[in-house]
Formats: sequence, structure tokens, C-alpha cells
Amino acid sequence: MTALGQLRRSGWHVPDAAIGTALAELTWPARIEVVARRPTVVLDAAHNVASVEALIETLDACFAPARRILIFASTRDKDHRGMLQRLVAVSKTSC
Repeated sequence: MTALGQLRRSGWHVPDAAIGTALAELTWPARIEVVARRPTVVLDAAHNVASVEALIETLDACFAPARRILIFASTRDKDHRGMLQRLVAVSKTSC
């Protein structure tokens, strides 16, 4: 959306309808991706503390409160401790 705003300020005409269609058809694999129901299984490729916080907010806002089972993996160059601190805090309060 920021890029679109900059394009518009630069004189590009991007119709609102085109933006709406693009957003409606947007897919972003492994970003709050529901891959199964009953039980609901959600994949997310959160890779930093900010994206983990966004994941937690989305789960709380869009999914019914339930017991959550977390499977976590990270590469060595990521702030895995910071991410896990947030995830563990949420799992303790929501179980």
C-alpha cells in the first residue's frame, strides 16, 4: 500500500478497483495459512519478533480461543529467544 501511495504521488494512475481485486486475490503462502480444519492447523513463517507479535494478534482476533500446540523452528541467525518468549507467554495464558 505504501508503494502504491508513492506511485500515485509520482503520477501513476492505479484504480481503486484494481487494488481491491489484487488484495482480494492475494495469496501469501505460510502467512496465517490454514492448511487443515478439525483440528485447525495454521502455518506461519514468522521470522522475527515483530512478525510473531503480528501472528499472535491475528490468531487472537481471527480464531476461537482454544488449546494451541506450537511447533517452532528457526535458523541460527534469527532472534529465536525473543520469538519464543512471546509465543510461550501466549500459550501459557491461552491453555
